[in-house]
Amino acid sequence: MLSCEYNLPDLYLETDLNIGESFDVDDCIYDNDSFESELQQDDAEVVTEETKDIDTTFDSNIQYIYQQPQSHSNKTTALQLQDSASVQQYPNNNKSLPARKVNSRDKKEFMETWIRQKSKIASIERELISIQSKANFHEAVQAYPTKYNQIQNISVENDIKSECKNMHDTISHIRHRVNALVDMKKNPKNDCAYIDTLKQTVESIESDIQSFKIQSRSSYGKLVNEERLVKQELKSMEERIQNWEMQLENIPAKVHGVFFEQVNPDSISNRRNGTHVSGLLPEVIRFQKFLAQWGGHYGGWDSQNHAAFLKYRLKFGDAGPKFLQHCVQYIPGVCEQDVQDHELWLSEYLRHAEAQKQAIANWKHQKQMSIDAVKATFEEKETQKNTVQSTPVENIQEKEWRKEQIKQWKTERENRQKQQDMLKETKQRQIQQKMNAKRQSEQLKAKRLLNEYKERRAKIKEQEAEWKQCMTQLTAKDCENLKSDSRQIQARFIQKNNEIIQNKLRLQKQKMDIAQERQRQIDQTKYHVFVEKDPNRLLKPTMAHTNRIAANTAPALDQKILSKFTVNTIPRRSIPSWRAEV
Repeated sequence: MLSCEYNLPDLYLETDLNIGESFDVDDCIYDNDSFESELQQDDAEVVTEETKDIDTTFDSNIQYIYQQPQSHSNKTTALQLQDSASVQQYPNNNKSLPARKVNSRDKKEFMETWIRQKSKIASIERELISIQSKANFHEAVQAYPTKYNQIQNISVENDIKSECKNMHDTISHIRHRVNALVDMKKNPKNDCAYIDTLKQTVESIESDIQSFKIQSRSSYGKLVNEERLVKQELKSMEERIQNWEMQLENIPAKVHGVFFEQVNPDSISNRRNGTHVSGLLPEVIRFQKFLAQWGGHYGGWDSQNHAAFLKYRLKFGDAGPKFLQHCVQYIPGVCEQDVQDHELWLSEYLRHAEAQKQAIANWKHQKQMSIDAVKATFEEKETQKNTVQSTPVENIQEKEWRKEQIKQWKTERENRQKQQDMLKETKQRQIQQKMNAKRQSEQLKAKRLLNEYKERRAKIKEQEAEWKQCMTQLTAKDCENLKSDSRQIQARFIQKNNEIIQNKLRLQKQKMDIAQERQRQIDQTKYHVFVEKDPNRLLKPTMAHTNRIAANTAPALDQKILSKFTVNTIPRRSIPSWRAEV
């Protein structure tokens, strides 16, 4: 049995069958009828439609294998494959070739791999379609602003044209009316109709001009409002964009559990001369960048929390359980991880600070050495010049001149010191004088207040003594007068009380009498009353009738004679106010 290796398409290189590996060609020769029968029996796992597709693809794969270039040693295998393919293509052919069944497990695996590859192809196609649609969408989005601007410009131009046309029409209409009015004035007539038409034309022209003014004013007002709104929107958009840029530049970063404003390390400038840090030492630059990146000298924490951290670190040591426990317990908003991160930051901070300190010390040392070297060279040059050019006499004169200069400088310095001391003394004296004057004024004020208090106390004591003296000067006679007055007052009160009591008793007696009289009358009504009859009285006229007759017959009589029962003088009840208008 021969074994060969074939290069299949990329679609089948990823399958579980590993067709690219070496396999037996005889295994690929199978009987189509038996294969179909086995597929029908195995319907519990594979769908019939999928098996048909797989059969056709498997046949095409076998045909592809035939078409591959083969070596001379594999000609017999190719012939066998061609015969098997011919048998599959022409099942009714009488030519019978030896066939071998493919294992059902291999068929299942191949079908499963084919289904997986088919699903992969479908997913890839969907992704391609989505990518194409996204690309088209992006193109449409990119082309949208230009199209929108074109449409907007067209609409704006149309609006402007229509507005201009309307204004031109109204102006031409007004001009036509004015021309008509001018023509009418050229040919005046002496009748009322002419005056009426002239008046109507003037009024119409005036109304047209007024309406045109109102319309133009409203349109201009709308345009001004739109312009103001557009300016406000542009201003707000500019501010929003600036805020976005500032927010992007100043995004707060979280360091050791605390947010802080992150600073760009490259934007650090020298505070003395306002230039960038390009002239500084590299250690200093690294330290400043470290501070800018990790929240300053406190590592993103505030000063109180950092001070508490340092206190517990000094007390319990670094990275100890007690240290972590105290930090988490007494520092608000901090966990163990934040404390550990802050400990790492502190070690880096100390390392950078020490490096900066050492670098500055080295720089100072080098600078001092360079200064000393320059001084030494300068002194050497000066000494060389003096040795070459000067003479001993000149040196002596120069020394004396220097001594005089030094002496003069010392005297001037002493004078300046004396003047300064004198100024200090005068200032101190003035301050002392001011303090003494202030103290004296306070003492005088206190003394004045004390004297006033003493005077008030003396006056009060004098008044008390006078009152006591007046009280002692009262004689026994005055006391008796007071007693007699008090007796008189007491007697008056007693008399008044007696009068009040008598009045009360009299009123009570009157009430009792009235009650007794009423009771007597009530008791009398309980018995029969017998009255004598007077028939003559019934036939006599009444007093009112006689008075009425007398009043009618004798009006000149005195009113005093008339009885109070006179008809004209009988009192009438007044009409109540609520019935006055009824």
